[in-house]
Amino acid sequence: MRTLSVVCFSLAVAGVAYSAPHSSQEFSQKIKPVLVENCSKCHNPANLRNPVNFLKATTAKDVAADRGLWRNVATQLRNRTMPPVESKLTEADRIRIAQWVDAELRQTACSVGDYAGAGTVRRLNRREYRNTIRDLLGISLDEAAIFPADGTGGAGFDTNGDTLYIQPLLMERYMQAAQQILDRVIVTPRLSKTYSAKTMLPAVAGADAKRTLSLNEEISAAVPIYVEGDYDVQASLDSGIASAKVTLKVDGSAADPLAPPLRGGGFGVPQPGAPGRGGAGAGAGGGGGRGGRVNALGIRLHLERGTHILSLVSDAPVGVMSLNVEERVAEPSVERRAIHHHLFGMEPGETLLRPRKSAQQVLSAFLPKAFRRPLKPAEVDSFLALYDRAAERGDPYEERVKLALKAVLVSPDFLFRLEDRKTQTGIFSLGQYELASPAARSEGSGGPSRPDARRSSIPYFHEHIHRTVARYAGRWRQIHADTDGDSFLLHARDFRRSSSPADSPF
Repeated sequence: MRTLSVVCFSLAVAGVAYSAPHSSQEFSQKIKPVLVENCSKCHNPANLRNPVNFLKATTAKDVAADRGLWRNVATQLRNRTMPPVESKLTEADRIRIAQWVDAELRQTACSVGDYAGAGTVRRLNRREYRNTIRDLLGISLDEAAIFPADGTGGAGFDTNGDTLYIQPLLMERYMQAAQQILDRVIVTPRLSKTYSAKTMLPAVAGADAKRTLSLNEEISAAVPIYVEGDYDVQASLDSGIASAKVTLKVDGSAADPLAPPLRGGGFGVPQPGAPGRGGAGAGAGGGGGRGGRVNALGIRLHLERGTHILSLVSDAPVGVMSLNVEERVAEPSVERRAIHHHLFGMEPGETLLRPRKSAQQVLSAFLPKAFRRPLKPAEVDSFLALYDRAAERGDPYEERVKLALKAVLVSPDFLFRLEDRKTQTGIFSLGQYELASPAARSEGSGGPSRPDARRSSIPYFHEHIHRTVARYAGRWRQIHADTDGDSFLLHARDFRRSSSPADSPF
């Protein structure tokens, strides 16, 4: 196509492509004889067990036609991994052949036909990730505080597929980012749960509503915390014993002793000998130490997300009625409630008649946007299985959906730019997603969530090509400031004139 050829001409003038022609005569007289002499023992084309049949090439066109194979030949020569050390290949010939192959591949990069092969599979860079999250969920993400800088491979571009891979540490960052993002947009119901003494561990057969906590004995409850924050943990104790000091342990580590509640909220710190220590002070039902009354003592803790074991331990026998955990959380902002409603189609905390069906609808609407393509059969079911797992352990509806959405945000289909690779031979027309996706990302968007009639139109795509070339030309000049900038701009001007929309072959 004319546009492709003009782009390649512009790159060649800019110095990206090799400038001197390499003929088949040079290949047949100066390159192949040296390779045959040093490589044919293992790579003889007549040998059916030949592992890499690159010596079958007879002309320079054969080299250009099998680009991946010959790029590997040049790399092996340059790295001195081939041929074996016992060969008689000189260092000068090694470098000369590697440079010739590299130059020939650059020279013919734009002359192998309309199909240049599939693009490199790469992950979204930080900017694309931020824009995609913004388009999906409507929040601004400080990606620089979460992810390290993207590698450029020395070329200066943060879209270099050879450097945009995922290391194990980066994958951990993606997991953390997905959790933080979903915690910001999904309003989880406020936790308020009471554990009766007879249900606390260790279990006791036939336990009464009140359990007597002996000296240094512990009874525990496993409390799932869905939102990191402050929590009031309150124990209802029998007021009959005033001398006990009851302490709360969190995951085996002792916190401060429990104290009576204060008028303004929270819990006070009991003083030695003061009323309210253990079960005999100012409790939920008022002061005094008369038998039969129940006092509430507690403590305010900051708990992280996850399941925590909360244990009560006393230095003297005391009766325990229950343990209550209450989340201290501010009302969600109007903006957050709006994002929640947009995602779920309901107000926070609303009761659903068919929650699994609603979760399926949420995922069916979210997945095409996140994956930037139409859905494949049964893709929703694979993520809905995570919803079912969270439902089995008793998580709230919002947390069940959050688990499924977290899996979406760390899926390769979300983190990577994947192409639909055809298994058949031949040239195929680009679809609306393929045309719209690069234009959307380069303009600060995260990519199309559905076919975009404007971005997928041919005139718009043609304009996008010009904008992209102009932007990369400016970046190229910054990197190669020592080159002839005036000459490059001259050819860029000619490129714009020669490929104007009126001249377009589309």
